[in-house]
Amino acid sequence: MADDVIILKTSGVPLFAKCYGGSTCKMHPDHALQSGFLAALFSFSKETFSEKGIKSVIFDDFKLDFKVDEDNELIIVLANPLLEDDAKIKKQLEVTHKVFIEKYKLEINKLAYDTSLFMDFDKDLVELKIVPQNAKKDLPLDKIPFWKKIFARGKTQE
Repeated sequence: MADDVIILKTSGVPLFAKCYGGSTCKMHPDHALQSGFLAALFSFSKETFSEKGIKSVIFDDFKLDFKVDEDNELIIVLANPLLEDDAKIKKQLEVTHKVFIEKYKLEINKLAYDTSLFMDFDKDLVELKIVPQNAKKDLPLDKIPFWKKIFARGKTQE
């Protein structure tokens, strides 16, 4: 099962991020900072190494697995233990992507993002057996000044 789930726009704006208590969350608890890095990593890998972009990044004690949907400008990232089965991870990424798109198609393509709209996606992840029962840490975007400005600016453009 995934330790963390991060869903962001290719621009780096995080839509959903939660820690589910694995070792990666304890080491890297700031999902807001991670989302910008992940978007930059995707862009850099696509421009420099492969037109298809990045598939996974392996660290000493965990890995990040990516599913990129350029049509909807989405990046889905699962933080997994190193020994997690690659075929299982690929299926989890596909299912997570499919359900997120089906549920939030209209919201993800707006200029302004109200992250509270995505909060109940946690229940879907549990039902799909992507993550264990309870999230250990939410991503409080409305309390992070930089993202609060981004969301407020987008709302005035609607």
